[in-house]
Amino acid sequence: MLAIYVSTLDPNYSRSGAIFASDPGAKVFIKFPSERLKQVRKILELKRKHNPNDACIVLMSPNHILVPFFRVLSRFQVILDAGWPLSDSTQNITKRGLKPKQILNRLIDKVSFTLANQVVLESKNQIASVEERFEISGAKLFWIFTGFNELEFSKAKENPEIPAECRYEYDKGKQFVFFRGKSNSESGLDLVLSAARLLKNDVNFVLATNTTIVPGSPNVIVINRFVSIEELVWLYTHSTLVLGQISNMERLNRTLPHKLFEAAYFSKCYVSPPSPALFELLNEDSFISVSTITPVGLSESIKKGLLDEELRSQCEKNINQNYLENASQLFLGARMREIIETKK
Repeated sequence: MLAIYVSTLDPNYSRSGAIFASDPGAKVFIKFPSERLKQVRKILELKRKHNPNDACIVLMSPNHILVPFFRVLSRFQVILDAGWPLSDSTQNITKRGLKPKQILNRLIDKVSFTLANQVVLESKNQIASVEERFEISGAKLFWIFTGFNELEFSKAKENPEIPAECRYEYDKGKQFVFFRGKSNSESGLDLVLSAARLLKNDVNFVLATNTTIVPGSPNVIVINRFVSIEELVWLYTHSTLVLGQISNMERLNRTLPHKLFEAAYFSKCYVSPPSPALFELLNEDSFISVSTITPVGLSESIKKGLLDEELRSQCEKNINQNYLENASQLFLGARMREIIETKK
């Protein structure tokens, strides 16, 4: 079965990019235009060129809205690699002006999940949530971990680059805790900054984020610009601990952040609150749990990882083993190929 991967974004974008790169079967990527009329023409072009018995459509995240167009205009099997509902990104926003967007995203989720032949989500807990919230049959729902594109990192591992922001402090030989994430309530960046102040005499923090923030403590290094893959390789390779999403937001019960897979790939000790989704990949001895989501609770978990070298080493070994067995890029590509060959 030829898998025609379709997206309005680049082929290496997000989870679908990693899966596309490692799908071992026959495949091709088609970049769709953003204009609706041109999308319709492109679908009709694919319809003329390919037999639906020999080819299927894999809609790459986040192209949920293309599902009804393919189902109405063609007879292709349509696999939506959603990962998560679009409405997850707006469910916690309460500003009055964004309410229509919340409604629209939920409508797109409902229509796309209903019409797709198969829907691929990021975890078993996400499947349970989608099945209940959108009343979708569990028979058409599959899960594949998000993972990340190892192939992009393979060459960069041979030539890591120290970020300019880190050069001065690194020359002093200090350890650092690495946090990569957006400045929002889910990531817990404010809590990380508070914990850093409590640990100002113990360890440095390197924060790669999307906004300008005031460190508030001399042991905090902020990188608020695009970070190259070579720099990411250096940051993961030289960090002592990697922080996950430090919050108690409900969505974290069913999602796994990209940085978890990156930390696992680099065999790094991961510090995070426990969650049902997290335990789908990890067990208790493969990460350091943050049981109390407060600055004090986080700082205590970080100190535990810094002081107990044996525990840290055990977590590094186990997280990488779990990753290789259940979430490596080759594993994810093979799982997608199984779904592609399951005709619906």
